[in-house]
Amino acid sequence: MRDSERIAALEQELAALKDKISPRPRPPASIADDAVRVTNVQMYKCEMPTAAEYEGLLSVVQRLHPRIVPTFEVNRLGTHANDRRKYLDRFTACFQRIESLWRFDGEALGPKRVDYWVDEALRWLGPRGMPDIDQSHYVAAALSWGDINCSISRAPYDVFIGVTYSGAGARPASSASWKRVLETGTTRPPVSSGSQVIYPPSPVRITVG
Repeated sequence: MRDSERIAALEQELAALKDKISPRPRPPASIADDAVRVTNVQMYKCEMPTAAEYEGLLSVVQRLHPRIVPTFEVNRLGTHANDRRKYLDRFTACFQRIESLWRFDGEALGPKRVDYWVDEALRWLGPRGMPDIDQSHYVAAALSWGDINCSISRAPYDVFIGVTYSGAGARPASSASWKRVLETGTTRPPVSSGSQVIYPPSPVRITVG
């Protein structure tokens, strides 16, 4: 081997050693590289509706349960469209929260009125949530799931929604239920709250002259 070839070989070995001791800095990632690494984190166990399907679910409940969902009648100012859009946003937020709750079997309702679950949803949404979510949004969302027992005959009083965190006698949500509501245009029939009456009728007072 010639001296020049030996020198070239030694230089290559020396360069390799330098790379191992002090590796060359990698070029910064391009915007395209960063975009490829972004992943969509799925926070739901069930398949959830699209924007159009949320609209369809609300329309079903609005048609079947006018006592629960406002009519949003057309007015000359045109605010009805914006009001319904705001309602749909809150309905959607409640629907998404209810996804993680379990449903009672049979016609069980549990001991908690819907007021408890509305407050729980507000805590779940956090400070950036929608502070004006109310019973109407939550009950409409529960009805649209199609697999939840709802007692609404005395609405807005003594309303019960058959959901819980988990446990015996309950089952998790299933996307098949809300899809069935869309396909059939019907919701689960309401159930009776039985003896669970929080606001009994006021007694009749008789005044003797």
